[in-house]
Amino acid sequence: MTFRLLLCLFAIGWTVVSATRIPINDRVTYVFHNEAAFQMIMFAPEYPNPMVPRPSLVVGEAGDVGVTTTANGTSMTLTTSAIVVVVDTVTGVLISAKSLANPLMVLSQSNVTFTPTANASLYNISTRFTSNAESEKLYGGGEFANGLIDYHQVSLQMIQFNTEAVVPFFVSTAGYGIYMDQYSRSWLNPPSDEDQVEMTAVSSTEYFGSYTVQDDGPVYVFYNLSRGWGGKPPVLLMVGDQVCSNYTSHYHPDSMSCRIFGLSKGKTYPIVASIASGTIDIYIRSAGSGNVFASENERSINMFLVFPTPNSPTMMDGLVSQYRSLTGSAPMLGLWAYGFWQCRERYHSRDEILTAASTFRQRKLPVDNIVQDWQYWGGLGWGPQWDPQIFPDPSSMVETLHNLSFHYMVSVWSKFDVNTTFWDEMSYQNLGINNSIYLDIWNDKAQAMFYEFANESMFKIGVDAIWADATEPENLPNMGQSTALGTGDEYLNTYSLLVMKGASQRYNVDYPNKRFFSLTRSSFAGQQRYNGILWSGDISSTWEDYNRQIPESLNYALSGVPYWSEDIGGFFRPSNQYDDPLFHELLVRWFQFGAFTPIFRVHGYKSNTEYWNYGPETEQLMLGVDNLRYRLLPYIYSCAWMITNNSYTLQRHFVFDFLHDKQAVAVTDQYMFGPSIMVAPVLSLYARDRMVYLPALSQGRGWVDFWSGQTNSGNQTLSFQAPMTHLPLNVPQGSIVVMGPFLQYSNEKPMNPLEVRVYPGADSCFDMYEDDGITRDYLTKKSYSTYTICWDDSSSAVSVSAREGGYAGFVKELQMDIVIVKPGFGTGLNVTATPSATLIYKGSAISQHIDGYDTQVGSVQ
Repeated sequence: MTFRLLLCLFAIGWTVVSATRIPINDRVTYVFHNEAAFQMIMFAPEYPNPMVPRPSLVVGEAGDVGVTTTANGTSMTLTTSAIVVVVDTVTGVLISAKSLANPLMVLSQSNVTFTPTANASLYNISTRFTSNAESEKLYGGGEFANGLIDYHQVSLQMIQFNTEAVVPFFVSTAGYGIYMDQYSRSWLNPPSDEDQVEMTAVSSTEYFGSYTVQDDGPVYVFYNLSRGWGGKPPVLLMVGDQVCSNYTSHYHPDSMSCRIFGLSKGKTYPIVASIASGTIDIYIRSAGSGNVFASENERSINMFLVFPTPNSPTMMDGLVSQYRSLTGSAPMLGLWAYGFWQCRERYHSRDEILTAASTFRQRKLPVDNIVQDWQYWGGLGWGPQWDPQIFPDPSSMVETLHNLSFHYMVSVWSKFDVNTTFWDEMSYQNLGINNSIYLDIWNDKAQAMFYEFANESMFKIGVDAIWADATEPENLPNMGQSTALGTGDEYLNTYSLLVMKGASQRYNVDYPNKRFFSLTRSSFAGQQRYNGILWSGDISSTWEDYNRQIPESLNYALSGVPYWSEDIGGFFRPSNQYDDPLFHELLVRWFQFGAFTPIFRVHGYKSNTEYWNYGPETEQLMLGVDNLRYRLLPYIYSCAWMITNNSYTLQRHFVFDFLHDKQAVAVTDQYMFGPSIMVAPVLSLYARDRMVYLPALSQGRGWVDFWSGQTNSGNQTLSFQAPMTHLPLNVPQGSIVVMGPFLQYSNEKPMNPLEVRVYPGADSCFDMYEDDGITRDYLTKKSYSTYTICWDDSSSAVSVSAREGGYAGFVKELQMDIVIVKPGFGTGLNVTATPSATLIYKGSAISQHIDGYDTQVGSVQ
C-alpha cells in the first residue's frame, strides 16, 4: 500500500491495513511485528534518497498484523488487539502508546535529534521516551560492572568490554520494553557538557571539585577515564561523604555510573577522585524526565517498542517473551551443560588434564565438563592447533575424557598469530579487519573460516563445545575501520553475535544430533538463539567483584538473555590461594552462589582450581554445594524447557514475581531461581547469618526454610542462619521442588527415583520435562515427554497427569517419593529416608490422598 493511497484513505476517516508496514510520512515508517510490538524507523530530514533501512542482523521479517488506522488532522492512531499508538504524521514522533491491558500507563516520545558525522550517510541519533508512571524503574541493556540494576535516568555507555556486554533491550516497571536495533556505540541518558564538573588536579592521581545540588531527589554521576582502553584500577570517587565508586578489580571499564541519595538541594558538596593514571571526566546531574536513548554512527533511529500481551504470566515475563519473539528463542542446552564445569587457566599437557579428570572420578566429586583454556598450541602460534609436544594425539585424549564421562570444551579464538597458516589463509582471502589479527566476522566467508578452523581441530575429534574468547573483540580493532557490511563504527557491538551465528548454524548442519554450546566473553541481542553463553569476563578474587556478580547476572537476565556464567572464585586469584583461609571462605560463598546460576563454572588464572587443592575442609564444603546442584537437575532441566518453550527466565530478579512489592523490587542481592527457590547469597567475610527479605505472597502464604522446614510469613525481613555449609534458601508455600538422586555426572543413571518435595499451604503444580539430554530430536522430531505434578491443599492429594510424548530411553516406571515438607522433615540436601508416600508412575494419570501430611509409605500403581 503506497503512502499516497494511505493519505487518501485517511482523508475518508479510517481503514484496516493488512500489511504491517505503515508509512507515516516520507521519512518515518512504523512496522508492526505482532499485536503488541512495533518498530519505529526514522530517517533524518536531510538523509539522501533512497532511504533504505539497514537489514537487521537480529530481527526477522514481520508477518501480517491487523492494524486499524484512524486519521485525525496531523495525527494518526494505530490500533491492534493489544495496543493503541498515536503518531504525529508531520514529524513521525510517537505522541502516545499504551497497552489495552494497562491503559492508564502512557508512553510518549520527544527530543528527536540527528547530528551529522564525518560520514555523510551516518548520524549521531537521540530520542527521549517518557512514561506517566510514578517511581519507574528501568532494567536491562546487558551486563555492566557498576553494581546497579535499576538504570532509570542513569547515564550508561553501551560498548563492549572485557567485563561488560551490550544487549540494548530495556524493560520498565511502567509496562513497556525498548529494543534498540542499533549496533554502534550507544547510550542511555548520555552526559551533556553542561553537567561536567570542573575538577582540579592536585597530583598526577588525585582530583578535587565541587557540585551544588540543583533539585530534590537523587543525583546521577557518570565518569569517564581517558587513559587507554580499559585502564587499571584502583578508582575511588567520593561525592560528599558517599562513595560513588571504589573499584579495585583488575580491569576497569572506560566509564562507570552511580546514583547518590540523600543530598540537600542548594548545598555544595566536595568531589574527590583518585585514579591510578590518566585523567577523569566527571558529570553530575539531577533527575530529569524519562530516559534518552542515543547511538553514534547510525543511518536512522531504529527502535522496537514492546508491551506484554494480556495472557502474559507476569508483566516482566511478557516483556522478555516479546524480546525473544523478535530476536529468537533460546534452544535447550545439553543436560550436561547444567552440571558442574571444571575450568582453569590452564591445563599444560595431556597428562595434566587426564590426571585431573581421573581424580575427580576417584574422589567422587560431581562434574560433567572439563575445559582447556588457551596455549594448547604451544610453540606453533596462536590458533586452533594442538602442539604435539604437549598434547600428542588429541583425538585419543578426547576419547579418554569421554570414557571418563566428561564433556570437553576448548578455547578457540577468532584471531591468529601472523606466523600461522590460519593467518596466511585469512590474509590470502582478505578476511581480516584491515591489518589486525582478527577476522572480519561481518563477512560470511570469515564466519565460515572460523567455523572450519574450529571444526577441523575440535569438533571432528570429538570436542563437545568451544570457548570463543575475547569476542568484543579485544581492544576493538574494528573501531574506525571498514568491515564487509560497512564502517566498523556502525557495526561496533555485534562481533560476538556473528561469531556465534556463524559457528552455531554450521555446527547444526554438520552435527544435527548434537546441541551446540559455546562460552564467550561478549554478547548482543539475539545471541541466545545461537547458544552463545556469556561469562562475565576476567574478574578478580575479591568480595567486591563477587558481590557485583549478583546484580550483573540479574540485569543480564532482565535484558532477555537467559544463560549466564562467571569465573567462580575470580579469575585473578591471590598467590597464596591454596593456603589462605580467607580466600577459601570467599571461594565457598561464591561457589554457593554459582550453584544457583544458569551455568555453574569455576575458573582461575595460573590456578589449579580443582577444589581438593584448597584443603579437606573446603573440599567437603564445596562437595555439599556440588551435590545439591546435581540433586536439583530435574528441577533445573524442567525450568530450562520453560526457557525454550515459554520464554521463561530462570534467574529472576524480584521484579518478575513481586512487581507490586516495593520493598522486594528494591532488593538487589536476592532472587528467585525458577518458580520455587528463593536464593540469598552470603556476601561478606565471617558472616554466619544474613538478613533476608521475604516478599509478600498471595493467599497469605508464607516462606519455608529449605534447611529447617520452618515457615515464616511474608512481607518482613528476618535473620537466617548461614553456616559455611550453606546459604539461605526459602521456598514459597504452595510450591513443588523435584529432586533427583545423588550423581557423579548428569547421565550417570536415570533420574529415578525422584523425590517430590511438596510445600503445603496452597495448591501447586510443577511441569516436568524430559528428553535424551543430548540430541536435537526434542526440536526436530518433538522427541520429549512432559507431565505435571500437582498438590491439592484442601484434599491433601498429590496427582500426576498422563505423560505426553516420549523419547528413546525414557523411564517407563518412575518411582516418585512424595515428601510433604514440615519442620525437620524433607529438608536440606539429603534424600528423605521415609517419604510421605511412594507412587510408581507408568505414564498414566495417577493420584494419592495423604492424610494429615504424616510420613507414611504407600504404593499406588
